[in-house]
This record gives sequence, C-alpha cells and structure tokens, in this order.
Amino acid sequence: MNPNKVSTLITHKLSQTLLLVDFPHESTFQGVVVKNRVSTGLFHILKRWKDSDHEKGFVWEKGEPAYNKGFESLARFLQLENVQVLPKLCQELAHLFAREERLRDEHKKEKKSWRQNEIGQELSEMKKCMFALMENDVVVKLQDRIYECLQAVAKPSSPNWKYGGTSLNGEENEELLGVYWIGHHFCVKQLFSHETYDWDGRAVKNLITAVIIPRSEFETRVNQLRISEKMPLVGFIGLGNMGGHMARNLLKNGKKLIVYDVNKAVVEQFKAEGCQVAAHPADIAAASKEIVTVLPSSPHVKSVYQGDSGIFKTIQPGTLCMDSSTIDQIVSLEVAEAAAKLKAEYIDAPISGGVTGAQNATLTFMVGAGNDKTFARAQETLSLMGKNIVNLGAVGNGTAAKICNNMLLGIQMVAVAETMNLGISMGLDAKALAGIINTSSGRCWSSDTYNPVPGVIEGIPCAKGYAGGFGTQLMAKDLSLAQNASTNTQAPTPMGSLAHQIYRILARDPVYQAKDFGVVYQFLKKQNV
Repeated sequence: MNPNKVSTLITHKLSQTLLLVDFPHESTFQGVVVKNRVSTGLFHILKRWKDSDHEKGFVWEKGEPAYNKGFESLARFLQLENVQVLPKLCQELAHLFAREERLRDEHKKEKKSWRQNEIGQELSEMKKCMFALMENDVVVKLQDRIYECLQAVAKPSSPNWKYGGTSLNGEENEELLGVYWIGHHFCVKQLFSHETYDWDGRAVKNLITAVIIPRSEFETRVNQLRISEKMPLVGFIGLGNMGGHMARNLLKNGKKLIVYDVNKAVVEQFKAEGCQVAAHPADIAAASKEIVTVLPSSPHVKSVYQGDSGIFKTIQPGTLCMDSSTIDQIVSLEVAEAAAKLKAEYIDAPISGGVTGAQNATLTFMVGAGNDKTFARAQETLSLMGKNIVNLGAVGNGTAAKICNNMLLGIQMVAVAETMNLGISMGLDAKALAGIINTSSGRCWSSDTYNPVPGVIEGIPCAKGYAGGFGTQLMAKDLSLAQNASTNTQAPTPMGSLAHQIYRILARDPVYQAKDFGVVYQFLKKQNV
C-alpha cells in the first residue's frame, strides 16, 4: 500500500484509533479531562461506551473474539501477512498482562525482595515471554506499518522525531490532543506497553488496548472506506434538524463533504469540522458528482435544483442526486426528467425515523431509483446514514411511500392525542393509560415511542415543551401533499383530510406553529369545556 493513499483514512480513522498522546499532566479534550497517556481513539471509544448501555468494561484479558477480530481487521487493512497469527498472539499477550498484574499484587503482599520468592522469579520469566511475543515478526510489521502511515501524513517537529507538538495538519494544538508521539522507536513500542493509565477515573490497562479494542462498528467502517489517490467530495445541501445529523454521519464514515445551507451559522460549524463550503448549490454541483439534498418543501427543491444558482447550472454528466426531501411526487418526476436531459440522475429517497434516527444513522430510506444499478450506487452512501434502504422501483415511488406514511402518522398522532385527552379527562393516569394502549390493540408509534402527553416518555419533544422534533408546519405541508395526491388519483382520504384541517390550524397559530407536531394534544386539551 502506498502511504500516500492512506492519508485521508489516517485523518479520519487511524487518528481516532491508534495515535497515542503523551501528557504528563491533565489536558482537556472537548470539555473532558484526559489524564496521562491515552490514545485518541481509546478516548473516543470509552466515551461512546460510557454514554451507551455497554457497561461490561474492557475485559480484554479474556481474549474475547470481538477484540481479536478488531486487531485482525486492522492488520488486514494495513496489508500485513500472516494475520491469522494475530488473534492467538493477542490472546497470549492479554493473558500474560493480566497474570502479571495479579502476580505483582501477590508480590507486594509478600513484602520480600524481587528475587527472594517464586512469585518474583515467575514474574521475571513472564517478562521474557512478553518481550518475546512483542518481538514477534507480525507485531513488528504492524508497528512498522503504523509508523510508515504516520510518516506519510505527519510533519515532524524535529529531525529526530522526538515527542514534538505535531498534529496531523501540521499545526501545534496541545489542547486538542495534538501532541502525537509518532516516530520514536520507543513510542511505537509503547503501543504494546503493559502499564496502567487513567481516563476520567477509569483504569485503562495496557496501551495494547488502543489496537485490540473493538469499536463496535470498526470492521464495518474500514470495509466501507474506499481509499484512492483523491477521495471524491460528496455534496450536501440542507443542514437542518435532519440533514445536519445525516451529514455528520457521512463525516464519521470518512466522507469528504462540500456543504451548503441558507443558515450561514450552521455552515460555519461544518467548516470548522473540516468540510468545504459552497456559496451556491451550483458550486456544489461543479465540485461533486454525488449530491444529497434534504430540503423543507417542493419550492425549495425546485429552487435548489433548477434556480439561477441551482445544481443544474453546473451539474456534471454522471452525477447522482439523492433527494431526501418530502415533496410532491409530480415535482420529483419533473426534477428527475430535467436531470436525465443533462445526463445526470435524480432519485427520490425520502426518510423516516425522526431526529433520533438521523443522529443514530438508523433512518429508513424510501428509494425511487429507477433501476438496480442506480439503487446500488445510492445505497453505498445512504447506508452510512440509515439502517433500512428500501428499493421501491421507479423514480417517484419513494415520495409516494413517504406521503402515505406521513398521512398515516398525522392521523395517528391526532387519534392518540384525542384518546389520551379523553382518558385523562375521565380520571385515568396518563402513564397507566399509555401502558394499556401500548400492550393492547391500540398500540402504535405515536403512543409507544412518541406519546404526546408530557411525562409519559422522557427525552422526546413533549418532555421539552414540544421544542425541536417534527414541526406542525411540516406536518401540515405533508398532509397537504397527501390531499393533492388524493385529488390527482381520486382516492378518498377522509381521515387524512380531517388531520390536515387540524394541522393547518396549528401551523397558522403563533402558539403552536413552531412546536413539534405532538403539540396537537395541548390544542385538543384546550378545547375541553
């Protein structure tokens, strides 16, 4: 592997997985105190585990397969030979380190000199075994490859490659853990140190964990990255509640982005995170052959694609445009037709899953790609932002599915809101009523996941004054799309029509128009006599 080819990956992946930092004092990284020698990647992984349900800790001395798999995956990615040796080697080292720690504890209790008892002698023998294992040819090659890759992207602060304040972009930035020890032989060997370090009060055993540690999606991420001499830019337009999280998930997966949004403050945030920024949608089309758009409504989509400074002014032949906006099906078809005339492709790929799904990359994409080849191309990018990528066939079908889904959602939310209001008015406890509904035939998403009554479910918009989430104006817009489709197809939608009327009222009322669509519960509650 040419070291130059891996530079982008180093920045996005190895810098979060392998590079070690050496601070003799406490330092702050993103507001968290990091003490002593902790790998940047270990910090990120620990923080993720700390914030999640994984309370198992890092019992890596058991040599669990997941850890070995992560180590083997790393070696395979770095094109090392004999990677099958690594799991066993890794396990042997882990057992030795764990055994050494226990022996040291026993040795302290004995209160004898190092050479005066069997424990001390066994420790000495174990040290020889550990050093022999760490000099294993496979490990040495791993160290050399890491070192080679680091040299390809880092600028030494001195000819001897001492500790130096050098970050990947060549700027000194100790506050952001920019001091990497990257070329000194001793420092590379420290990847396999058997000392214990501290991270936010938690003991982290052995910096070998910086390599062994199994970030849950580590192997998937490595396989998803496609390294080339120049990683192509992905264009992203629309960095709102949904689009912002989706774009960041692309960044997390190593994609290079060029972004545009009418909100300049948001654009500046993405610029600070390493994205290129565009002054107009046309600039994005000139720079990228893969574009994602997440826009509020049909007029916005028309403007971004077909406006004076729109995508189609500079679009390149072969460009794939993936539109995740919820818009009128007719608009999707019109934009797709215009793209085809320019020898480009437009697919509709609206999304479901809410802000939480956007944050966690668990969205459902309803895709109208037109053919399997285009779907496969789109799927590679969409899968970095979502969990379920559904091929619905012809362009426009994704939008049709989204309109149907959101009409049902609007009806559902009104029904849950009026049911909860009725039950509470009859003297029922809100949580008890919700519990009955959620274990009975009335169960639905608007009740068991997004119940609109404050206090029933924590962490959703109704628990925060209906702030954020999916706005009443957007729901009114989506229900309007359903009514347009109903008129065009002559398919009756009486319940959809009633829900549309209610949300039109909310969308026009200053009290409700900026709130999450679950606020319909408060609206109905106020109608109580």
